[in-house]
Amino acid sequence: MDARGKIALVTGGAVRVGRALTLALAQSGADVFINYRSSAAEADAVVQEARAYGVRAWPIRADLSDPEAIARLVQIVEEIAGGVDVLVNSASPFICARLADTTLEVWRTVLGALLDGPFLLCRAFAPGMVERGSGLIVNVLDQSAFRPAPAYFAHTIGKTSASTDKNLGIVV
Repeated sequence: MDARGKIALVTGGAVRVGRALTLALAQSGADVFINYRSSAAEADAVVQEARAYGVRAWPIRADLSDPEAIARLVQIVEEIAGGVDVLVNSASPFICARLADTTLEVWRTVLGALLDGPFLLCRAFAPGMVERGSGLIVNVLDQSAFRPAPAYFAHTIGKTSASTDKNLGIVV
C-alpha cells in the first residue's frame, strides 16, 4: 500500500513500537493521528517529528480501556479526516504485576486496551475502508504472545488472547 496521502491512526503511537510505526508512516507520506493515554509530552514530540516530514499530525488522548473515550477518539478522527485508511493497534499498557499483584483495575486497563480497544476501533473504521474499497488494519503483537512473561500477567494474557498462528494483518 502506498502511504502517500493516506490517513493513519496509530494507537500507542507516542512511545516504543507505536512511535516507530507512526514515524515510518509519516516518512512514507501518511498523515497520522497519534493516540496516547498518558504520554502527552511524547505524543507532542512525535507530532513535531512527523510534521517535519511534511505531513499533518494530530495527538489524541484516549484510554482504550474506556469505550466512551474510544467513541470520542473516533468522532474526532471522523470530523478531522473522515476516517482512516490505516489503523495500527499498537497500544499496550505494559504494567508490571504478577498474578497475585494484578488488581481488577490493572486487569481491565490492560485487557481493555489490548482487546476491547482494537475491537471497537476496527468496528468503527472498517466499514469506511470497505466503502472506499481499500484499507489496512494491523494488530501489533510482541513476544509475550508466544513466550509468557509472568511479571506482566495481564499483558501476557491480552497478547496471547489476540494472537493466532495466522497473519493478523487484515486487508479490506
